[in-house]
Parts: sequence; structure tokens; C-alpha cells
Amino acid sequence: MRHQTVPHHQLFTNCDLMIIGETLPIDIMKNNFRIDADNPLKQELFSLEEIIAIKEKYNIQKVIITHIEEYWGLSHTDLDELSKSYDNVVFAFDGMTIDI
Repeated sequence: MRHQTVPHHQLFTNCDLMIIGETLPIDIMKNNFRIDADNPLKQELFSLEEIIAIKEKYNIQKVIITHIEEYWGLSHTDLDELSKSYDNVVFAFDGMTIDI
């Protein structure tokens, strides 16, 4: 069973912005190291698919994903490319500012 969960609450419905960390954006890290289904990280970290499901469930307008570790092997350019596959999902970066 997943250790990380988003509590169900009506306050999340139709939010303008969700900032979320503890994320495993991809299953293959640096040097082609694969995160298999039975890896404990799958229980501890949110997958990108889970974050998208939360966004859709609560009709959240924009998601900013934080704490993407360098050992995942993705550059900020890689993350920018990945975020283009999703509507209003971006990856945070050092020095990022957010207008609310």
C-alpha cells in the first residue's frame, strides 16, 4: 500500500494551483537504471501518472512538481520537454518564482 497519499478534501476541488513533491517522474534513471514495480520507491513517491490523476480528479488548474533529484538523470531541459506532454504541469527549478 502507498505510504504517500493526498487526503481527500473538498478544498482541493477546482484549485488554481497544486505544488507537490516526492515525485518519481520516470521509471528509468541515469545509466538505464530501471525502477521496477516492486521497488520501494514506487510506494514512497508519486508517479507522474498519479499526479495527473489527482489533477484531473480535483480539476486542479496547474501543477508544479518540486524536488526532482539530480540522480533521476534528467536535466531541466529534459523536464521541460516532459512537461509539454501534459496540460499545465511544470517542473520547478532553483530560483523559480510563482505569481499567485
